[in-house]
Amino acid sequence: MRPARVLALLLVLAAVLARAPARADGGAVVARAHEAGLLVTVFAAPVPLRAGPADVSVLVQDARDRSAVLDAEVFFELAGTGRWRADHAQATNRLLYAARLPIPSAGAWPLGVEVRADAGRAVSLTAELRAAEALPDVLRFWRWLLLPVLVVAVFLLHQRLREGA
Repeated sequence: MRPARVLALLLVLAAVLARAPARADGGAVVARAHEAGLLVTVFAAPVPLRAGPADVSVLVQDARDRSAVLDAEVFFELAGTGRWRADHAQATNRLLYAARLPIPSAGAWPLGVEVRADAGRAVSLTAELRAAEALPDVLRFWRWLLLPVLVVAVFLLHQRLREGA
């Protein structure tokens, strides 16, 4: 095999291994409510949920026609940690309201969700976020740790192929 092909193959392999994981727009459904003419669905990511930062998002729909309600106010309250306002700017899907919540440790965490829409329609619901232990840093950043090893391997392969040519 020619050196140029080997290098191209290694570069493709490095690109595949170093890519960022694809994320769904909402994560796993953790709660749903149908009240006051609104359909509210709460999502949490990553899946499985772990201690540390969590993306929590809400889809607010009009119950009559299932259209997205884009002018609501959405608030999250995570037991003992604080209250956060969710908005479209923090969501990858602009139909969702999202916020990044800190889950302090593994266990069950009650999450209060408050939604206020036009014409005085409001929904309050409680969900339970079950978080596992946080991943060790080595497992969270393995792609970045692998990158220097791949660079050195490509360099060494290049040198070896150059000597043989």
